[in-house]
Amino acid sequence: MKKNIITSAAFLAASSALFAQSLTITHPGYTSPAFFTASTGYSVTGLTSDGLGNVFYLESDFAFSGTLSAKLWSRPFSGGGFGAPTLLHDFGANLNGNFLTFHSGLIYGGENTTGSLFALAPDGTGFDPLGTVSGHYDGAFSGAALYLSHAAGGNKVSRFTLGTDGAGGQQLSAGTIVLTAGAQASGPLEFGDAGELLYGSSSNGVYRYASAEVGAGGLTLDAAHRVVANGINSYLANAGGAQLWQDSYDSEDLHLIDTTAGTFQTIGTAGTFQSLGSLEFAGGTGFVVVSDYGTNGSRVFAVTAAPEPSAALLLLTSGLAALTLRRRHRQD
Repeated sequence: MKKNIITSAAFLAASSALFAQSLTITHPGYTSPAFFTASTGYSVTGLTSDGLGNVFYLESDFAFSGTLSAKLWSRPFSGGGFGAPTLLHDFGANLNGNFLTFHSGLIYGGENTTGSLFALAPDGTGFDPLGTVSGHYDGAFSGAALYLSHAAGGNKVSRFTLGTDGAGGQQLSAGTIVLTAGAQASGPLEFGDAGELLYGSSSNGVYRYASAEVGAGGLTLDAAHRVVANGINSYLANAGGAQLWQDSYDSEDLHLIDTTAGTFQTIGTAGTFQSLGSLEFAGGTGFVVVSDYGTNGSRVFAVTAAPEPSAALLLLTSGLAALTLRRRHRQD
């Protein structure tokens, strides 16, 4: 699912300054006040947040002959920017991270080099291998169940429960298929505020299924469930209500979808020869990865709604009124 438009390592190295990762906000209602850069030689291949001011991210070596081991990090975030990183786990192998998600106080994630899934605490303790699901791409929780988008004779979404492994940890159950997406590349999935499944097809739009439908299973990519025909989808993030962040590996544009109206608008765009990656939304902030998969690695940007002009004007006029009043008091 990663966009691969760079074919020459030499060209990348010579052009690194020109193609440094960037995200230009084009919508007047949003700003991008802060970002951090991945470790040298790495790209960010998974991103999540605890909603309490901490961002967690996977770094993988995307060099053509990479040998760097995958690592999981955390960083604190506030409106003023990101803090220093803390290493939570070194996987000790060159693995391609797939996704991260935060659920019930634990970080969950997966990588597609071996198909393994894992969990650990936000302080890095208690690393717990959960099992393997071959060809998985994205994952998200609904209730106590973990749903995975994965390739299994075509792409599917399956539901997994987590039971005890007899050694103090958890393990995945056998999967139950709830959605059959057909013969296409794996797409991202997300859950809405009412427990509805939101699935981004890798070819023809975003689909929404009510919680009861997800429980019953037997779902397909039928026209009745398609909420927006936006083409290719690679990552999604629930922004609350009917709002859904979306990006695509065939475009440099970051979109915000209204799943009720069936429309989307462009919020920003990455630089030329760059690819948007993992998305997250927490605490009123959208986090987006911009990568070039070469010597420049990745940057993570924070996108927030800009203050309403009317609110800014109210603050300005209130301040001027207070200043005038103080001056009058001094003159009396």
